[in-house]
Amino acid sequence: MEERLDQRLDQRLAQHEVRTKLFIDEQLAQKFSEQDSKFARWMTTIQNDLLYLSKSVHQINSRMTRSETRFENDIIKKRKNAARIVDPGTTLLPLYSIHTGTAIPNFPQTCKALCQMDVDALKPILRALELRVDGDLEDLRDRLHLAIM
Repeated sequence: MEERLDQRLDQRLAQHEVRTKLFIDEQLAQKFSEQDSKFARWMTTIQNDLLYLSKSVHQINSRMTRSETRFENDIIKKRKNAARIVDPGTTLLPLYSIHTGTAIPNFPQTCKALCQMDVDALKPILRALELRVDGDLEDLRDRLHLAIM
């Protein structure tokens, strides 16, 4: 009888070990599945962030290219204006705002017009060129004259 009891105990112990192993395997599978889901969400988030960054960098590059082109055009116009500045009646080419990309409003059409501008006309142009607006009338005219050259 003792032998039979030992066999029964061994049998129950083996069944318990199997059930415990199955339970542990199920728990591990569930945890791995949860971790896989978390990892997949993280990867999706990272991919979305990288896509957003890529688009942002592309937009920045486009803006930089446009700004560089406008800057180069302004340099060319300044050189042309400087070559023409000898004659007060020579037409000046307008400079462009680096912020808006548009021609600066009320830009003088000739050197003579520049020399006749008052403080109120000069300050908005100098601000658009990001130049100082302090000083007297001659200082402001000189600053714009230098910006054109």
